[in-house]
Amino acid sequence: MIGGAVARARRLADRLVGDELSRRLMKGGLAALVIKVGSAGLSFLMLLVLARAMSADDFGRFGFGFSLATLLAAVGSLGQRTLVLRFAPVYDHDGATAKLTGVVRDGYRLVALGCGLCATATVLVALILPGLEPRGYLVAAGLFALMLGFAEYQAHVLRAVGGMVLALAPNDILWRASVVVAALGSAAGVMPMLDAAGGLFLIGGILAAILVGQAFAHPVTRPTTLLTRPADMSDRPSWRQAMWGLWASGVVTMAAPNLAVVVLGLILSPEQTGPFFAALRVSMLLNLFLIASNMIAAPMISRSHHRGGEGELQRLCTRIVIGLALPTGVLFALILLAGDHVLALFGEGYGSAYWPLVLLSAGYLVNALSGSSSQLLQMTGDERHFLRIVTIVNGVSIAALAPLGLALGPIGAALALTFSQSAWNVACVVRAKARLKVDPSILSLAARPK
Repeated sequence: MIGGAVARARRLADRLVGDELSRRLMKGGLAALVIKVGSAGLSFLMLLVLARAMSADDFGRFGFGFSLATLLAAVGSLGQRTLVLRFAPVYDHDGATAKLTGVVRDGYRLVALGCGLCATATVLVALILPGLEPRGYLVAAGLFALMLGFAEYQAHVLRAVGGMVLALAPNDILWRASVVVAALGSAAGVMPMLDAAGGLFLIGGILAAILVGQAFAHPVTRPTTLLTRPADMSDRPSWRQAMWGLWASGVVTMAAPNLAVVVLGLILSPEQTGPFFAALRVSMLLNLFLIASNMIAAPMISRSHHRGGEGELQRLCTRIVIGLALPTGVLFALILLAGDHVLALFGEGYGSAYWPLVLLSAGYLVNALSGSSSQLLQMTGDERHFLRIVTIVNGVSIAALAPLGLALGPIGAALALTFSQSAWNVACVVRAKARLKVDPSILSLAARPK
């Protein structure tokens, strides 16, 4: 009886999985999903502990500095995160080790240059600009941006060459868990409370230590071999041609949510900024399953397009969105039912951000139901059109942030971000269907032949 049940389960799995493409997607995606689920829980716990370890004013400044550093790290990375995902899998598949070394080494240099300049500029502004108090948290934010830029690029390198667990676990699990342990004493009241600068220095210092250990754990990123191994830089003109479009689209894509916190921090009080920052980070839980899928999907899309497989691309995108719809919908329902109670865990007054949380979550729901729309365009050489889409949509959203924030407070900022997430995803789906004849969204299920 048990044997028959197992056999039926295997037949069901075969019908659901269907082919080797899906098996590889599920295998890599499952590892990414497990790590991302742990990361989501730890990220929530980390922010919760830090909120309890600071005053409401300092957590508002911390949210401002964290969002500013995230934005600066993306700007300073000069598109190398997405570029290495586009080129490295192809070089790795073709056995072009020297070209793989070249693109990875070139990326590290550009990240060091770009993030170093952004960090230096932030520190100088914090130290020199008159009438700016307190200054310390902006200095900490600049240094954190440098560490975050290196950490994100290194994780993308390891994703590109197949080291999914090594790419994700150090930053997503070990870093957040270490911050929780380090800040727990302050949150519990047995150690002095942290200020915004102390919180940012804490998370930046722990990230730097983890970054070094991760680099030495893989031959592709190990400094002793990366700097001495022969590197083929003959494709550099292609890297530079693709780099600027990928850089601009990456910055514009993630600019809106982080700029929302920065803008609110400039026009509203820290007591209002802190709850909005908490609501934004909680709403990002709905992006969890899409992020996990894209971890493995991006290099697979690159390889499939390289081989010229339109049908394979559609199957890959359809399987991704099937796996996204149900869990993302369940999370959205839970936020509708208990979002105010979740926010209340951060402290007194945080539940006031319930409606911004619902609006932000709706935008991320549309994002997930659109599937791998952004990855599909960027990994198939359509990054310039993707850039036009996100620039126009996010430009409207960013321009509306300050007026809506002043008029409606955090709800206004949430409305601007929800428009941003929804509009550019829909536009990307339309573009993918027109150019590639591939529909990455949930609507592809209705068009599938019986």
